[in-house]
Amino acid sequence: MSNRGENLNNERIADYYTSLLHVSGADLTSFTSNTVYDGAGHVTGLSLSSAGDRVVINNYIMPEGCPTGSDCADSAMSSGTPLVKDWLNTFYPVGAIMLTTTPNNPMDKIFGTKWVLESRQRFTVGVGGYTDKNSDLFGFSAGGRNVFKLAKTKKTDFIGLIDPTVPRSWSLKGFPTNSILFFNNNNWNSYPDIKERQLELKEEMLNNGMSVIEEELSHEGFPNKFFENYM
Repeated sequence: MSNRGENLNNERIADYYTSLLHVSGADLTSFTSNTVYDGAGHVTGLSLSSAGDRVVINNYIMPEGCPTGSDCADSAMSSGTPLVKDWLNTFYPVGAIMLTTTPNNPMDKIFGTKWVLESRQRFTVGVGGYTDKNSDLFGFSAGGRNVFKLAKTKKTDFIGLIDPTVPRSWSLKGFPTNSILFFNNNNWNSYPDIKERQLELKEEMLNNGMSVIEEELSHEGFPNKFFENYM
């Protein structure tokens, strides 16, 4: 039979309201978890916590527990049954990085985890050459090698070389006038070949009307300063 609408007066749910979700008639606080059924009495993929503030999705594809016989930290996991630890490792394995726009500690929200702030005066940057959505190409340190390669094949509006490694055979082919060499040659005293090629690159870029900025910064300090000033 088809469903009849919103009014349940004098109607049997199983006959007319099969799409209606409900729990059993028992006291919800009597059970830790209360299964949700459809109108025909079929078990759904949901349950309600007796605490009143949780909805559990039963049919989520559960992560596998520790294989039987494996060396698990928690012996109960050797049965293969997923536990809280499995759920946490599915979404936040040890070593995971969480980027947030607030200073709140994730451990206050995700019970059982421990997080360490690593970002004070630091930020995440890829060391390879990279072209962003604005066709800006930049590379830090060894990533400078890729910038020279990519500039030959990709049209870019801006190139930033951030205290870069300069390859043995390099050219400014593909470099727009709007390019910057931002470096500290003294950071490369232990690598005399790179140190010399940086100075050659400096002269060539200046001769082509490009920008060269030298600052007395540590090698690790350049990315932050670069993106703060030029991006």
